[in-house]
Amino acid sequence: MFRSLFSRRVETVETSVSPSAESLFLDLGARTAASRTIRLHGEPIAQPPERVIDTYRRKPLDAFLASEARHGIGNYVLVDRNREHCRIVTSPGYCGGYLHAGRGLVGTTAASVLAALGDDVRIDPFGFCYFLGYAPKSAYNQLPFCTPFEDVLRLPPASVAEFRRGERTAFYSYIRHGRRLDPPATFEAAMKEVAAALAAHFRANRVSPALMFSGGADCLAIYLALRDRMGGAPIRAITVSHGRANGPDRAFAVADNLGMEIEHIEDAYSTSVEAHRILEGMMRREIVSGRGPNMALLEKPDLGGTIVVHGQNMDAITHVNMLVLQANLDRPY
Repeated sequence: MFRSLFSRRVETVETSVSPSAESLFLDLGARTAASRTIRLHGEPIAQPPERVIDTYRRKPLDAFLASEARHGIGNYVLVDRNREHCRIVTSPGYCGGYLHAGRGLVGTTAASVLAALGDDVRIDPFGFCYFLGYAPKSAYNQLPFCTPFEDVLRLPPASVAEFRRGERTAFYSYIRHGRRLDPPATFEAAMKEVAAALAAHFRANRVSPALMFSGGADCLAIYLALRDRMGGAPIRAITVSHGRANGPDRAFAVADNLGMEIEHIEDAYSTSVEAHRILEGMMRREIVSGRGPNMALLEKPDLGGTIVVHGQNMDAITHVNMLVLQANLDRPY
């Protein structure tokens, strides 16, 4: 099915790279050009965007997805579209978007999809009650696959969504797909593989990595792997006064043993007028949580040119987004 999806001959194939995954919005019910277009929105890290598109065009879909599940680092979406068909592939690190099951609307932010629905927006009691009553508190800024809005589904990382003439025909997670590349032999090998890709990205863009450092096992493994690959380049470590278990007390104790410097940011953002202004702007575009250690970085404009990595990056993909919610009441997925 998947390999024959685009078997109809077209005169031209247009490939391009769009600057941001956050800018993605598609109305799949609208008429499009007859020629096939392949666009990548966002920023891969393991390889350049043009190479991701080229790999997608050359390989069968199963082989491409297997490669993405193993090597796809970064926040990006690949859109393959012609007049009748559309396939959307999100990276394992995609920040998450939305799609409307009936209208063929797809967007990275909730605001873009809801704005296109206009007066047709309806609250889904199941999704609303699940979100408030069952989702773990730690996941309040990561919506389950069913949202509080009727027929508006989550477009999660590492997923494939396919449409024909605006009607959804397939929607699945390729992380849970049976055909995957063999994983690295050890945890150490896996960390070195990911750290090597990150380090190459930082060197190519001439920026220093920033790391949210709580002293826990995840962020410690990321720090050590990056330090091993960065060749003495500085790594900016940040700890936030957010909680005793994940805050400066543990972070500084671990850092002292490693001889690393840590930047301590106080939990003052909750009373900052400027932080509230920034957060209000974010909430106009997306459903976000107003709490969490990452909110302390709202007033740190000097972090805008780099990627802030942290242990929850792995947790969100391997536990919250891909296993916990999917194993419970995420009925649309």
